[in-house]
Amino acid sequence: QSYNTFERNSTWYISGPMEMIRTLALQLLSSGITKDQMRFEENYPYFPYERELILPTSDENSEKNIYKLALDDALTHTVITDINGRVLYANNATSQITGFTNSEILGSTPRLWGGLMDKTYYAEMWRMIKNDRLPFVGKVKNRKKSGEQYIAEVIIVPILESNGDLVGFYASEKNITEVERISKAKTEFVSFVSHQLRTPLSS
Repeated sequence: QSYNTFERNSTWYISGPMEMIRTLALQLLSSGITKDQMRFEENYPYFPYERELILPTSDENSEKNIYKLALDDALTHTVITDINGRVLYANNATSQITGFTNSEILGSTPRLWGGLMDKTYYAEMWRMIKNDRLPFVGKVKNRKKSGEQYIAEVIIVPILESNGDLVGFYASEKNITEVERISKAKTEFVSFVSHQLRTPLSS
């Protein structure tokens, strides 16, 4: 049906699978319905095409705006994904650290910059966050768009509805390559000195 038959000032409440939401949102946009007239369920808080947070009002001081601003400018690489790991939101630090653009990151999975660990590592990670629904903390080896590898400390937290249903994941990563390098150098130095002290002095 043509959407011209509906009131232009009406509000559209959209709920359902993400792909259906994307298709319907695009159809509404093409028919003249604006983004501000659309409301999405809490499971999908991001506008399907412009990838912007859907806010209940345009008030720049609203609580949700404050949270989004805090995430956008955080120094830690932060993403929010659906239950299959597809990125729905990525803050500015994600692009700065990985080298991938926001458009390349959104809709992809963290394998875009990761996937370098052993399969058993990821199997255990998914068991904890998806099956047991527990936070996961660990270290991973990643690769920037340039090909440069780095080490990151990662924290992944399941996002649960009030009824316990899993709806996605919050993940943050911190580049600790330099910290790991210094730690390794200290360990090697102590090992070397200990070995030298145990070796008898020659004449």
